[in-house]
Amino acid sequence: MSRHPCTLIVRGSDGLPLAGIRFVVEQAQEPVPEMGYVTGPDGQAHVGLPAGEATIRFFLPQGRSQKSVLDIDPQSAHPYSVTLAT
Repeated sequence: MSRHPCTLIVRGSDGLPLAGIRFVVEQAQEPVPEMGYVTGPDGQAHVGLPAGEATIRFFLPQGRSQKSVLDIDPQSAHPYSVTLAT
C-alpha cells in the first residue's frame, strides 16, 4: 500500500480559501485510515492518498456537505484545487 503526499486547496464560490473546513476520505483505490482532516487558515490541507480516484467529503459550517472526486497522480507535485459551493 503506497500513499502519496497531496496538498488540497479548498476554496469557496468566490475563489477565496476556506479555513476550518472538515473533510474525510470516503473512498480510495486502497484503504485509507478513517480520520478527519481540517483545512488551515490558507485553505490548505495535507493528506496521504493512494494513486487513482479518491472521493472526499467536505463538511461546511452550515451543516451541509459536498463531495469531490480527485484523480491522484503520484507523479504530480501540483496541489489539488477544490471549489465548494458556498
